[in-house]
Amino acid sequence: NEQTSWKLYSNILNEEAEMASKISINLTIFVLLICLIVFGIFVYYLIRSIIKPLTVLLYGSKEIESGNLTKPISITTKDEIGELSNAFEEMRKSLLFLISEVHTSVNNVNTSSNQLYNNTSETVAATSLAATSVDQIAKTLDIQMVSNEQNVQNIINMEKQIEDIEYRQNLLMDEK
Repeated sequence: NEQTSWKLYSNILNEEAEMASKISINLTIFVLLICLIVFGIFVYYLIRSIIKPLTVLLYGSKEIESGNLTKPISITTKDEIGELSNAFEEMRKSLLFLISEVHTSVNNVNTSSNQLYNNTSETVAATSLAATSVDQIAKTLDIQMVSNEQNVQNIINMEKQIEDIEYRQNLLMDEK
């Protein structure tokens, strides 16, 4: 070295240098293999932590697609997949609630329809009865009308007979 004027001499043999080089290479390869194995295990668990929740989410969405809204989707991770899972779970609950509401509304409409049908049937029966009653009243009025006309004719005949009797009585009285 020019600054210190020290000199370093080495008496390493070629065989020793090759041996040291092989040990360094083998150690480097061994460390690389250990690093690759550790990295592989890390990647495996990382991929598994992503794939497993996605598989659960996929299964849950297939259940929803088939109409089964009774199985909850529960993924407890706090990452984006967990948020997506929570959104799917809220959607499942909303769909379940909406279907329940629709079912209730259908039952209410069905009940109202049956009541309306029964009321209509009663109204038709009452209208038919009223029409029959009106028809009977009309026939009775026709009979009474004919009867009244006969009574009027009878009264007119009686009046004529009374006038005739009165006239005869007056004649008899005049003759006396």
